[in-house]
Amino acid sequence: MRGSLDDDGPSWCPLLTADHRSFWCASSAGVARRTYGTPPTVNGQYLPCQSTAMASSPLMTGIGFLRRWRRLRVRRTSDKRIEGLRSDLDCLGYAWWPLPLTVRTAIRQISGTSMGALLHMEAVGLGISTLLTYLYWGSVEGSNEVSARVFSKLVAWTLLLVVIAGSTREAYVVANRYRLVMQCAETIKACAEAHRAGGEYRTVRLHAFSVSLRRLERGLLRAYRMRGTVPHFSPRRAELRRHAGQVVSRLRAAESQLDGSRPGCALEELAGLIITITENYAAGHVGALLPSASLMDIQPIRDRELLRVGGTVTLIAGAAVAVSLLGIPSVTAAVVISAVGVLGLLVFFGSQWHRYLPIAEFFKPGP
Repeated sequence: MRGSLDDDGPSWCPLLTADHRSFWCASSAGVARRTYGTPPTVNGQYLPCQSTAMASSPLMTGIGFLRRWRRLRVRRTSDKRIEGLRSDLDCLGYAWWPLPLTVRTAIRQISGTSMGALLHMEAVGLGISTLLTYLYWGSVEGSNEVSARVFSKLVAWTLLLVVIAGSTREAYVVANRYRLVMQCAETIKACAEAHRAGGEYRTVRLHAFSVSLRRLERGLLRAYRMRGTVPHFSPRRAELRRHAGQVVSRLRAAESQLDGSRPGCALEELAGLIITITENYAAGHVGALLPSASLMDIQPIRDRELLRVGGTVTLIAGAAVAVSLLGIPSVTAAVVISAVGVLGLLVFFGSQWHRYLPIAEFFKPGP
């Protein structure tokens, strides 16, 4: 294909040298395509390529600026987190322990994917709520109540949520994979704050550290699922669950020393265990989070999360049945069931109740 020398025709620029018969053709519409042949010249000079005009448009300039700004922001955030972790380890007496590349990479990965993961969870939650709402309208209120206009809006809204969820799924997977690393870093930070504190203020900091340690324990019990290295229904999961239970039992045994005469030494021991877990998890060793020698004669604890979820579902379902039997109006019924659901989440999950709010959404009786 040969190009024209007219102003409205395609323009040419060489890819490498004149000896290479491969170059790019950019039309006036700004669409570049690969072609082969001899590029046209005027007085021995190659014609300039017009594709650079497209790159300098205000839209492309704005998009490029936003991308550069986001990369800079992610880099600054991750550097700040890495420096904070380094400072906390120095305070706890682990200045000799270098931060492995896998840990630093995990921190940078989750810093760059946290926003995408949030968008993914919001899109999935809104999609489930929208689907349940319109299913309720169609089954309870009658299909004739849902007009074609409302149905078209539902389809458009659902497609938008599907596009958002699909485009951010990879970010969600990466953020979920390295969430335990950030939980370890936050627990180490709480440990360092308790180590620095003195007097009555140490009591407050020790309480905050224990709360952070409980969150870390829940993450450890799900480590083999979060890391994504073991398929579902794999027989390896039974041994990984047992190992995770042993790791949590080891942490609790070390935590019990905080009530002794040397809480500072107990905090340092806990920090050593947590940084070992962080390093092994970031490297993908979910079956060896702690050395086997430190887990001898330790009985694993059981993960009762499924039992708590089952108890919450039973409580909400019982409230829904009671509301229907009593003949309470739909608006009041929605308030009662929502209140019972939130109360059940508070009872079974404590301060982490908001993470299980989608359970209550499944039983929402109306929009």
